Amino acid sequence: MKLVKESISRRALIFKRGLDPHDSLGVGRKSLIINWLQNHDIINYDIIRNNLINCEYVNLYDNNFNDLVLPDYIQFNNIEGSFACYQTNLSSLKGFPNKIGLNFAIDFTNINSLEYFPKFVEGAVIIYNNHHKFNEEDINSVCEFSGISM
Repeated sequence: MKLVKESISRRALIFKRGLDPHDSLGVGRKSLIINWLQNHDIINYDIIRNNLINCEYVNLYDNNFNDLVLPDYIQFNNIEGSFACYQTNLSSLKGFPNKIGLNFAIDFTNINSLEYFPKFVEGAVIIYNNHHKFNEEDINSVCEFSGISM
């Protein structure tokens, strides 16, 4: 009995105080998010309540991104700088941020709907070579922005 008790006590030391046990062991949703962000060269981020992601900037491009949609566990919230998506197969904006501090650019993508489009872009909205053509009126109906380039 003593041996079992000591074994349990040693394993309990693996957990870090104040952290979710899943995070402490490197498993769970937050760990999935961190791994995904690192695999896509996204740095200087903060994972806040409900696993929303705030960060300085995001640059998704075909060298590091080839999926049709962001994984269900990725939900950007606020981006201080620019959010860019170039030459990807993305067909949905699901998981994209609500607010972008600078520019929002999508180029050579397959986005076919403005659902999940950012609500606020403090810089310019830049859309080039997208499979579906959107116009300024379309963008203006879903987003506040300071400029547009199409």
